[in-house]
Amino acid sequence: MNVLFAIPAFLPAASYGGPIRKLATLLPGLQAAGIRSMVVASTLDDQCNPVLPTGHDCVDSINVFRQATIWHRRWSPWIHWQDPGFDPDVIHIIGTWNGVSYSAMMAATRMSVPWVWEPAGMLTRHGRHPVARLAGRVPHAVAAAWSAGLIWTSPVEQSEAAIRPHCSWIRPNIAPVPPEPGTPLDPDVERKLQPGDRSPVWGYLGRIAHRKGIPQMLDAWTSADGPGRLVFAGPVEDQHLADAIDRTDGVIRIPPLDAQQRWAYLRRLDALVLMPEWGENFGNVVAEAVAVGTPCVCSAAVGATHWLDGNGAVVETVDGLRRRFHLGLAPEEDCRIPSDLTTASVVATQVDIYQQATV
Repeated sequence: MNVLFAIPAFLPAASYGGPIRKLATLLPGLQAAGIRSMVVASTLDDQCNPVLPTGHDCVDSINVFRQATIWHRRWSPWIHWQDPGFDPDVIHIIGTWNGVSYSAMMAATRMSVPWVWEPAGMLTRHGRHPVARLAGRVPHAVAAAWSAGLIWTSPVEQSEAAIRPHCSWIRPNIAPVPPEPGTPLDPDVERKLQPGDRSPVWGYLGRIAHRKGIPQMLDAWTSADGPGRLVFAGPVEDQHLADAIDRTDGVIRIPPLDAQQRWAYLRRLDALVLMPEWGENFGNVVAEAVAVGTPCVCSAAVGATHWLDGNGAVVETVDGLRRRFHLGLAPEEDCRIPSDLTTASVVATQVDIYQQATV
């Protein structure tokens, strides 16, 4: 079976975040299962500049076709679709609110090729630009009706979605297998992580953005007046929020980390914290932390907790987080990746979705 993937940006543009890591983790398993694939993306690079060469590329043994970017706003590129020279049996579209996704939908319709749509948490009823979200409900509902079905990564994402498609599946992300320990953290970062006593180091890893629940975390930390340190690592999407982190006592912010440093950082934490109120359709970082034995404190809005609650993730309210901060009480969970999140299980589910979509 031939599958064409459409995603707004792809490696080396790793800063686009979870959707890229998800796809890069899924593709080798699909290849082993006999799926032949190609990824269509824009020319956005890791700094969100449209400077990567157009045309065919090969990244980590993955065939990529980059379409020229006509215009973009952050990670929302708009393109002029060109034939990638690949004959797909099904098109898998990842993302919403970008020209690559919509162009792929139109191309699939022109070619009479079935397509499945994975919104990647971007079809929520709530969020920024409420007028645009409201205006987008009808065209997105029409798109969903034309699709073979939608893929949700968790029941949380399904419940938050603004539309109800005629067909849908729940397919979690693969929990990545971490490398063996060995890569040390940067000495300056390691020094900053030392709380000065045996108190816990709480950590956040991801974009510095309001929707991630960072203001609530800062409020809980400040009012708790507890021991230890709270550390934030990731690219800055909101500079005002980054400044608020820098002004808060007992809280430090470190620069974005590369792939190897991410693992070293997660191993170093006593607990990972992720407390959004909405919009975290899965939360790859939670599975990554659990994979290295670091427990997590999450809100119920984190989709990964559907599989990891009791397997390394603890669901808390903000008041519960405040209590943990006050007592310095990091979870002592048995961190285990359940079989539902293994490569074999997720790939089998994905292949079954493609087979259903092409019937």
